[in-house]
Amino acid sequence: MKVLLFAVSMFLALVRADIGVAQITVNGAIFHLKFGDRPVQNVTVGNSSPDPFYVQVTVDEILDPADGGAKMQPSTDLLASPKSFSIQGNGTRTVRLLRKAPPGESERVYRVAFAPQDRGLGDQVDLSGGARKAMIRVLTGMGILVYADPINPHAELSWERTKDSLIFKNSGNVHVQISSGKSCTPGTTICKELPGKRIYAQRSFEVKVPASELVKYVKKDVKSGDFQEIIIEPQ
Repeated sequence: MKVLLFAVSMFLALVRADIGVAQITVNGAIFHLKFGDRPVQNVTVGNSSPDPFYVQVTVDEILDPADGGAKMQPSTDLLASPKSFSIQGNGTRTVRLLRKAPPGESERVYRVAFAPQDRGLGDQVDLSGGARKAMIRVLTGMGILVYADPINPHAELSWERTKDSLIFKNSGNVHVQISSGKSCTPGTTICKELPGKRIYAQRSFEVKVPASELVKYVKKDVKSGDFQEIIIEPQ
């Protein structure tokens, strides 16, 4: 251990490192291509670094969004233009997303990744006194989700209670989001938080909660963007 520490100390004495962080910023994390609107979405991509860098754009379709995006394939239905570009220091560029395929019977979900590319940076240069200076750049990319509506988009949320569970089911063709969940003991102010979920079409979500508890959630309507409180009475 002493030998290792000595070697690290010698390295730091001989090499002086400057660390720069280049981070991509995007003007949103989720974008929505609505049915009936123009199939185009503009995304503003920014560079938080004072130095320029290049960006590569990839578009993948998430085959089963309910499993967390584990299965994806390159998309030919959603196009990004340009697919590669440079951004000046502290600058921005606009990337246009175009939905090429017509709406289908169910919602489609895409992941668009913006990956910075390091070109010619990070080289070492000699300094007086025999020391070397290493420039280290940390490049941070960004990914967004794009939801593309089907024909006649609608979410149909229902639920049923068992002795110790509450089961939500979405029988529609687009996802529905529930959040701010609470489980309260009737006649008291005692409540505990419940997990939220984005419930995709034809999927269900189970929450462990006794049937004797009053349950409250906030539901977001994907089509209108409105929020609605759901109150589920105890059994």
